[in-house]
Amino acid sequence: MMRIFLQGAPYWTRPLDDLKAYLSKNSRFYTSNRSTDPRGSCKSSPGATIYKRWGALMITLVGVGIGLLLVAALFLITRLELWGQVGSTLGQLGALGVTLWGLVGVGALMIISYLTLRRATP
Repeated sequence: MMRIFLQGAPYWTRPLDDLKAYLSKNSRFYTSNRSTDPRGSCKSSPGATIYKRWGALMITLVGVGIGLLLVAALFLITRLELWGQVGSTLGQLGALGVTLWGLVGVGALMIISYLTLRRATP
């Protein structure tokens, strides 16, 4: 069985910081802001923001609340038979319009996250 060695030690024994340093020097695809978490999770997310500030109960309540809002919106659109208008509106916006409205949403989430995290304690 062949083992891969990085500077004298097997790769699974090296700390992630050493692996990050090794990859930044030896890989053209590696960028320094990529997560080295083996699960590939994002280091900053809305869930992390809510959890850091208020805890597990609040993140559960927010998740259930968002789910209920989405179901209520879908129910209302179906009940009022507005799916044709929703489809035509998205068609008229086109890819660029939908992308720009998505950027507006991302900007709003950034502001909300900043206002939430500026008072969080480590």
